[in-house]
Amino acid sequence: MVWHGSCYVCRPMRRAGFSYIEVLASLFLLLFALLFVGRVSMTSLQVIGRGKVNHRATLLLLNKIEQLRSVPIQDLTAGEYEVPEGAFLVQWRINDHTPYFGTKQIHCRVVYKPVSSTIVESLFYRAE
Repeated sequence: MVWHGSCYVCRPMRRAGFSYIEVLASLFLLLFALLFVGRVSMTSLQVIGRGKVNHRATLLLLNKIEQLRSVPIQDLTAGEYEVPEGAFLVQWRINDHTPYFGTKQIHCRVVYKPVSSTIVESLFYRAE
């Protein structure tokens, strides 16, 4: 081919734009990046949800412990008790004379009913 100055027909063909392979590769990279961002956001939402459940369960447990500490020790009778609190179940067990005579062992826990799993629990003793 002979070059004739500014002849459009005789110019060598320039590459303009992207090939289909390049476009497909970039779209797949974009898709994977969006899937990763979506998965990370879903995971963070799940962690936040679990954190709220744990926080609520901890507050319920602390409230029950304070209630049991405010009751005179002679009014605490041995046995197992439970009270529903929304999606939670607050359970406590009182044992007399454990580990020593005149003491009471109190075991409290909060169960998340939809999953039936214990979220938080505490064991403490009261003496006369």
